[in-house]
Amino acid sequence: MIDYLKWRGDITFRQDPFNLVDNVLLSRLSYIHFEGALKGKMTIRETRDAYKKLHEEEGKAVPEILEEMAESRRFGNARLYNYVSFHNEEHSEQFAALMIDLDDFSTYVAYRGTDGSTIGWKEDFMMLYRVIGAQKEALNYLNTHGRYARKLRVGGHSKGGNLALYASMKADKEVQRKITAVFSNDGPGLGEAVFNKEEFDTIKDRYIQIVPDSDVFGLAFEHDCKRLIVKSSRQILYSHNPDSWQVMRNRFITSDNLKKDSLTMGEAFKQFLEDTTPKQREIFTEELFKALADAKIEHISQIFSLSAFRISPVIKAMKELGEIDPDAKEIASRFLKVFTSVFDSRLNSFLQMVTGGNDDKK
Repeated sequence: MIDYLKWRGDITFRQDPFNLVDNVLLSRLSYIHFEGALKGKMTIRETRDAYKKLHEEEGKAVPEILEEMAESRRFGNARLYNYVSFHNEEHSEQFAALMIDLDDFSTYVAYRGTDGSTIGWKEDFMMLYRVIGAQKEALNYLNTHGRYARKLRVGGHSKGGNLALYASMKADKEVQRKITAVFSNDGPGLGEAVFNKEEFDTIKDRYIQIVPDSDVFGLAFEHDCKRLIVKSSRQILYSHNPDSWQVMRNRFITSDNLKKDSLTMGEAFKQFLEDTTPKQREIFTEELFKALADAKIEHISQIFSLSAFRISPVIKAMKELGEIDPDAKEIASRFLKVFTSVFDSRLNSFLQMVTGGNDDKK
């Protein structure tokens, strides 16, 4: 992404029309915490300056992607507005979005994906069995603000891509008519409790899913749609980061097929869905995140960092999960086995603890 900005950032949208790489860059802006910096409607360049001033005393650097976009002719004068971001612990909801006006007379609606909070991750698991709060928020956001926009492009990365699909599929007709494209950048599809084929067909021709060739997340709840497979310089989970997606000039370098490990993951996930009911997935989710909450784990990095495997709160959480009722424990085991064949040894150790391995020796 940064290479693209350095190579092509001096070229305006009038000189070279909007492309798929632009879409990913704009979706990435939604991950930046603009609280206190973005007020009203501001250009990316103005927002960068305000962000820098706001955080200069604490020595917090401007995110590289914001800095490069601000300095480019292509994006510097694009205007950001309608930024919202919040967590609702009571309802296990994490949501953020913003709108970006480009000089091609279009507006890009960007939805943020999952952050590192356990609230955000729990909401992802909840997608396995019901409509989640962030999806409802995404629809309300698009209907509220989209009616005042020009032509719309709607997109997001990871969970943000899922929100883009859900909101566009269910948007008011007045808003939906303005949508020219919907982008899911390695985002999961919609589960059986949410997906409606007739609604999907209304935007199917405008929907495109972009996934890395080592895809994991985008294989969840696949739909019949246009899909672009891009080459990534990293593997499996790490390929989810768009910084690893390979670019040449104004396009992604593509692949004809997904890699073997990715296909294995997809088939295992499909089997898990066939073997479980929505109620069983709900039991598993509630028990897992209750254990993590009791252990005072609030950020996923506390689990996946190397040192986290040695601290007692994590071990306590794993033991508590091992003590849940037999049905939920069986579901936990089935779900987590989806990942064991392709993840590294450190995560395998984590999974063994979760599914009832000999954690007293860990």
